[in-house]
Amino acid sequence: MRLYHGTDFVGSKDLKVNKEKAIKPDTYTTKQIKNHDIKGKEPGSLGYGFYTFLDDPKIAYKFANKFLSDEKYNHTVVFELEADVLSDNLLVLDGISEDSKRLNQWLHGSKVKKIVDYLAKKYSNQGPQKSLDGAMIELYCLTLKEKHLAKIKAVQAPTHTYIKDDVLHESSILNGVEVLIKDPSIVKTGSFNIYKCPESDLKF
Repeated sequence: MRLYHGTDFVGSKDLKVNKEKAIKPDTYTTKQIKNHDIKGKEPGSLGYGFYTFLDDPKIAYKFANKFLSDEKYNHTVVFELEADVLSDNLLVLDGISEDSKRLNQWLHGSKVKKIVDYLAKKYSNQGPQKSLDGAMIELYCLTLKEKHLAKIKAVQAPTHTYIKDDVLHESSILNGVEVLIKDPSIVKTGSFNIYKCPESDLKF
C-alpha cells in the first residue's frame, strides 16, 4: 500500500534523516491504558502509532497544513512510503469487514462495556480526536496479542479528517482512508521519501 504522511518543516527533520527508523510509536500495556497512565499524548482516533493516508497526498498535506506555525521559514512537508502488511496483521475497520464485526461484538461484551463506562471518564470523544475510540482500539489490539489471536501491525479505516478550509463544518462525511502504522517493520526499506510535487497540485 502507498501511504502519505504530512508534517511541518521542523517535524520533518528527523524523518528526512532517519526515514522509517524515526517511526517510534508510543506503546502502553493494558493496565496503563485502563489506568490512564499515559506519559505522552492521548491516543488518536485509531490508537497509538504513526498516522498516514492511503493513496492521497492531498489530504496528508491539508491535514498537516492546519497545524502550520507562523514561523517565516516553516512549511508543510509530505512524505511518501510503501508498506507491506499481511492481512492477519492488518485491522480493517470499515464497518462491514469481519474485523469491524468482531470489534463491535467485543465492545458489547458485558465485561468490556463496564470498561468503556469507566474509561469514558478518562478519555474523550469530544472534538475531532476521538481518544476514547483510540483507547478501546488499543485495548482490543492488546487483547488479540495477549490471547495469541493476532499481532496488529497497522489499523486501516475510512475517516473524516478535519482540515482548515472544510466546506462543511463538523462534518462526518468521509474524505479519506487513514492507515495507522503500529509496527514500523511493515515499511519497505528505501521507500520512505519526500513526496516531490508542486504545492499547487496538493490543494483541492
